[in-house]
Amino acid sequence: MNRTVFTEAYFQERKECRNIASNTVMQHSLKSALKKKIVKGILVSSILLVLFGTLLLVLPAFKVKSIHVEGAQSVAEESVISASGVSIGDEILELNKDEIINRIAKTEGVESVSVRTSLSGISIEITEK
Repeated sequence: MNRTVFTEAYFQERKECRNIASNTVMQHSLKSALKKKIVKGILVSSILLVLFGTLLLVLPAFKVKSIHVEGAQSVAEESVISASGVSIGDEILELNKDEIINRIAKTEGVESVSVRTSLSGISIEITEK
């Protein structure tokens, strides 16, 4: 009877050792598969981000469709628009408000300038001297 208990314990211990080894191999393969999925997800996300960014710059929805000038009474609206350096069809996302303000501020008769952009155009508000 003592021998049977020993044999059962021996086989039980071997079975546990095999389960541990099997679990270790399984965990390694699961970790490897998970790493591959993460790398693939990052790659796909990066590609989509680049495509989306390219579309933002190319789509006509982000081009200047209108230029509106407010506050011009003695200063001609055309001279303010010309001084701004902005033209219909320019990329809205590429406009530099500070540069536009500095150029318009140099126009004779203009005391202060503010610029607002939207998805469809630009609004320039001036205060005359």
